[in-house]
Amino acid sequence: MDIGRMDSEPEGSGQAADSSSISSKLNGFTSELEDDKDEDLNCDNSDLEVNPFDGLPFSSRYYELLKRRKALPVWSIKYHFMESLVNNNLVLVSGKLGCGKSTQISQWCAEYALSVQYQRGMVVCTQPHSLSAMCLAQRVADELDLNVGHEIGYHVPYEDCCTTETILRYCTDAILLREMMSDPLLHHYGVIIIDEAHERTVATDVLLGLLKDLPRQRPELKIVVITAPHLESRLRSYYAGVPFVKVDDAEEASFPVEVIYRDGQFKDCVSAAAQTVLDIHRKGEEGNILVFLASEEVGA
Repeated sequence: MDIGRMDSEPEGSGQAADSSSISSKLNGFTSELEDDKDEDLNCDNSDLEVNPFDGLPFSSRYYELLKRRKALPVWSIKYHFMESLVNNNLVLVSGKLGCGKSTQISQWCAEYALSVQYQRGMVVCTQPHSLSAMCLAQRVADELDLNVGHEIGYHVPYEDCCTTETILRYCTDAILLREMMSDPLLHHYGVIIIDEAHERTVATDVLLGLLKDLPRQRPELKIVVITAPHLESRLRSYYAGVPFVKVDDAEEASFPVEVIYRDGQFKDCVSAAAQTVLDIHRKGEEGNILVFLASEEVGA
């Protein structure tokens, strides 16, 4: 797989990381990946592995989901991403729909935070929509064999499912922007992930601008921006000189997308969408149907 990387650090990256500590961290990540390749995980093994996040043995469900995670296209760039994260303050990640970047990148950032004993803060991952933040928290908690509301949490309008034990927090971009008003340096977080940057919401665009210079004041802070391929050129131009990690050849494992245009004009978009869903359902084809409707943001 062709991975695009740039080794230079962004402006204001602060003091250079200690070479010995970086080497030990990377060696740990390398050995972990080699173990993933060489060993066939067996949940029936008498020596049960312990979850490093809560200290409890992994369940059989964890190993079942781990096999699926390893089959995702994004899994092949884990070492390159971790290397870039350790050596730089800001990392750009680009991948197609369905490559697994939203679920796996945040988990790897949590592993990094664990490796430094959370000395620099917890991990936060923003989403443009409340539903996506809640669903991601539930999915990642399932994959990590953890519980929502404890180690994994989410914060959306009118609902805060986080505690003092939360190490990985999902929230809407508007909520993180509101937090930045009272705490401009976001001291609670050691890793900040801006996911779905290609959706270009107002809150996400503002965050991308404010976070760009934040490492100058907080050299230990790590920022990850995740986007789709069509916006990567603009982001690389905006964040000049930062490492770029791309998930290639993800099309085969991604969800196929077919674009169909309906004839005629419809005054009621909701009725037109409902009619289209019924037409697709009557064909009896396999799969689920997801409908996106235009809306006006009235507040976060």
